[in-house]
Amino acid sequence: MRRLKPIAGILIVFFLGAVTGVLSARFYATFESRKPHHRPKLEERVEFIMKRLTDDLDLSATQQKEIRQIVASAEEKVQSIKDEYVPTIRALHDASIKEIKTRLSPGQQEELDRIHAEWERRRQDRKSR
Repeated sequence: MRRLKPIAGILIVFFLGAVTGVLSARFYATFESRKPHHRPKLEERVEFIMKRLTDDLDLSATQQKEIRQIVASAEEKVQSIKDEYVPTIRALHDASIKEIKTRLSPGQQEELDRIHAEWERRRQDRKSR
């Protein structure tokens, strides 16, 4: 009987540690998934690309100046393409949400509306940065 108490104590401590670890990991994952993500601005993207190219290719100052113009132009074109296709993707997304709702119960529809509103709020938050 005396040997069971220390073993039981060790098992309880181990169990409580495992539970604490699982709950902490879940809390952290939930917190991180709700954190807004920063989308770099055009100049930040150009700077990032130029730093990589300069470091990896050991570009001279003249090459950096010439290549920066090319990278900036390409990034502007990429952004204009995104501006064209994002509304189409958004319309497709909204249509799929509408179609999904037809297969849900009224309670599930309300929950989907809540989730969708949260997605939209986060998207607006990211867009305003």
